[in-house]
Amino acid sequence: MNSFIFDVDGTLLDSEKIFYDSLTYALDLHNIHPSTNLQDLFGLTAGETLAKLNLAANSSVGTTWEMRFDKLSAEAPFYEGIQDTFRLLHVRNARIIIVTSRNHSTVDSIWKHSTLAPYIEFCVTAEDTTKHKPHPEPLLLAMSALNLDPKTTIYIGDTINDYIAAKSAGISFAAAAWNEKASSLPGIRLASPTDLLELL
Repeated sequence: MNSFIFDVDGTLLDSEKIFYDSLTYALDLHNIHPSTNLQDLFGLTAGETLAKLNLAANSSVGTTWEMRFDKLSAEAPFYEGIQDTFRLLHVRNARIIIVTSRNHSTVDSIWKHSTLAPYIEFCVTAEDTTKHKPHPEPLLLAMSALNLDPKTTIYIGDTINDYIAAKSAGISFAAAAWNEKASSLPGIRLASPTDLLELL
């Protein structure tokens, strides 16, 4: 493998709690009490999440949620080993790409301004495609833009949608099992980010 595509939430960032905290904050502020189980929404785009809650993507709830999420994101830590792994992949001439369900406004702090930024070559967000995971379009866009070889490209994620997207795009998948919720996913199981170095 020489091209490593990463999901963000639940894979690079331990951010599940801030997803729910910021969404709950926005709903409570606007006195909205949905019957939908919020636990089923992690990993969806902001637009998909709001649609599941029967709210318009440009609603005041969405604006409040995005602002709160962006603020809390600055406090979300990278999983242990992520920063060292990115540096070592880069030193070994691996290509590092992000494909995420986040919008640009909430991912730019990572791929442009974080300690990972010098190593990330390209980023695809929810705003860059019309279809989203589990559809392969976001991965296919990244692969096309960088002329990546499917045989040497792998997607690292933490949800079944990530796995389905990778398989549909014709590339390998690795489960970010340093996040316990990803440990039961099919594909290559990674106990630690540094396990990725063995795939080079």
